[in-house]
Amino acid sequence: MDLFLKLAWLAGIIDGEGCISVYYSQKPRRHRDGHLERRLEPFVTITNTNEWIIREVQDIAKLIGVEWNVQLSVDRKKPDRKPCWTISFKASIRAAKLLMAVMPYLVGKKRQAELVLELIKHRRNIIKFGHLARRHGHSLLDDKSIRLAEDVRNLNAKGRQKELRI
Repeated sequence: MDLFLKLAWLAGIIDGEGCISVYYSQKPRRHRDGHLERRLEPFVTITNTNEWIIREVQDIAKLIGVEWNVQLSVDRKKPDRKPCWTISFKASIRAAKLLMAVMPYLVGKKRQAELVLELIKHRRNIIKFGHLARRHGHSLLDDKSIRLAEDVRNLNAKGRQKELRI
């Protein structure tokens, strides 16, 4: 199977079994200069009980040069349930590289991917000019970053739309 077909397959798996979102880190990170930084972390996850699907996702990620983490969950209270695999692409670089590769093929989660990529690009600009931004009291949690994260979370929300609580 050629790479374009693999990426189209992966986009279908993300549309059906995946999640494209933003995690708000509750643990502030202290920098050398003493300021605390709270973080918004973009991520993509795929969860499935079929190990072979997760292995195929790993193979495609390896082809496009994206690192991942895999976690196996077993419900010990309900031993009749199948084990569940989750492959995660956490951190801006991993999420961005994966989303840019599958973007042409996404359908159902295309808007979430666009918003996450916009957030990553916006944050890179803040970091690029971070020494200037910090002098003027800005952080990675500016209004635009928070709005983009809220938009992604609202697209993913079941039922009522929710606000990001910071």
